[in-house]
Amino acid sequence: AKDAEARLSYVAKMRDALPKDKRPKVYYAEGADGLSTECEASFHFSPFKFVGVRPAFECTQKTMVGLEKVNMEQILTADPDVIVAEGEAFFKSVWSDKRWAQLKAVKNKKVYLTPKDPVNFLDRPPSFMRILGVEWLSSVIYPREYKKDILSETASFYKLYLRKDISKAEAAKILGK
Repeated sequence: AKDAEARLSYVAKMRDALPKDKRPKVYYAEGADGLSTECEASFHFSPFKFVGVRPAFECTQKTMVGLEKVNMEQILTADPDVIVAEGEAFFKSVWSDKRWAQLKAVKNKKVYLTPKDPVNFLDRPPSFMRILGVEWLSSVIYPREYKKDILSETASFYKLYLRKDISKAEAAKILGK
């Protein structure tokens, strides 16, 4: 519990020091086509809220499941600064799709694939992995402000929470670095 509090406290202090107008607009792309997302009030979006980003879409969740459908025109209008991809198929395709290439996030190479070892770090299922998930999210969204070594943080998390020793190289592979 103390470790979780320390990790989350570090991210919260970093987040609170950031001016709200400087926080990036983030799109959480879900599904094979990237055209599903989570509304700001969804518990699936809570790691993003904790990190302090601006959601690309403010919407009303229609079901408990989430996965709200959006269309390409809405995404082009929102033009997010960062895209976090839940699925590998979408992540791989986004770089070669001319529609997505128009977006600021793609042009600036700020599209990240959510780590999933042993499960999704952010949601589906929501779990204790969110502790490491908010650290990872902070490290990719705020690389200048997040001063910790995310590879070391990942290795120490795996050792303490999963009872698994991993090297920095293995941590890099898990994080897609």
